[in-house]
Amino acid sequence: MGRQRTLFLPDERAGAPKQRVVGHNARSIPWATIGLLVLFAAVFALEVHFTIVPGTARFNIAPATMLALGGIEREMVLDRHEYYRVLTAAFLHANREHLIGNGIGILWAGCILERHIGHRWFLALFLIGAVSGALASLAVMPPHAILVGASGGGLALFTALFFCSLRMPTSRARLFTQGRAIVMVILSVVPSAVRPQGISVSYSSHIGGAIAGLIVILIIAACWRDGEDLPRGRWVGGGISLIAFAIMGLGIRGTVANYSAFWVAGSMIPNAALPRTEAEQSDLAPALLARYPSDPRSHMFMARSLQVRHDKIGAEQEYRAAFSLIQTHPDMFGKPFGDTVRAMLAQAMNDNGQHAAARELAQTLCTDPSMDPRQIAVLKRLKLCD
Repeated sequence: MGRQRTLFLPDERAGAPKQRVVGHNARSIPWATIGLLVLFAAVFALEVHFTIVPGTARFNIAPATMLALGGIEREMVLDRHEYYRVLTAAFLHANREHLIGNGIGILWAGCILERHIGHRWFLALFLIGAVSGALASLAVMPPHAILVGASGGGLALFTALFFCSLRMPTSRARLFTQGRAIVMVILSVVPSAVRPQGISVSYSSHIGGAIAGLIVILIIAACWRDGEDLPRGRWVGGGISLIAFAIMGLGIRGTVANYSAFWVAGSMIPNAALPRTEAEQSDLAPALLARYPSDPRSHMFMARSLQVRHDKIGAEQEYRAAFSLIQTHPDMFGKPFGDTVRAMLAQAMNDNGQHAAARELAQTLCTDPSMDPRQIAVLKRLKLCD
């Protein structure tokens, strides 16, 4: 840390007395700002590494991944009581451009603001703004929408920076800082042509973060005495930050515990993408298998497509892959689908001359009253139920 000094604000009227105001350490290093940027980058690297469904581009994060890693979704927060998401979502980003945009804004604000109010108040201000923005978005966001990003915390910093500039020692410094804050606010709300592509702006999050920033900076100002380099009550800011990071620690623990379930659900074919006819199944099977290799239905579609082309060996391999995935996650699709895959695998094995093994696999199906009678008839015709 550099040596702190007290600055003075000269009144522009000739002969007017000088007034002591708060100073800031122009040489101090904004460690909290740097820490936030490093954390953003590290979390984004985790998003890319632990992606569930590939995005539309290499560094585009799919909604399923954002939700699995702590994004905000109304049902998850309000119905499943995963309240930690209002904090963890602030450190997630939808793509590389989203990350860079938020990073530039926070760096721009942090290099000035943190030196005025100190590391602890700065970090608390960001976290309070992030939570306030998330809560404002929860009140109005549509069901199943997913919210990520640091915009609430960023708007809190921009708002605080504007009002904090009123204590700067010269009109030039004040105007320069206010201009910075105003530009960042404008860039947060202008049309999408100047925003990163693929980013939908949550204006409610911006409003919530800005209101929180105004309230917090007014509280800080009330604790700030002329002639003091930093505001008082910094232990309060530090305590808020410690509590917030403790909550996020619990959230990380929950995220790790639930990741496998999200991974399975997120790697399934969306209902809208399912083939509707047998012809569509054959045409779409290769693409669906390449995109959703963890979905047993992809292997089922591919197996049927191979059967049409009289590739019996390939069809059996795909049925085996589907059956193995169902055994790994038996509750994902239910018993009827699992029984259907078992029956199709038994038929494929029989077609490839493995009659004894196919008969053993089909035995439990032959006496199951819940089985489709048409499938039982096929198994009996193939003499797999004798």
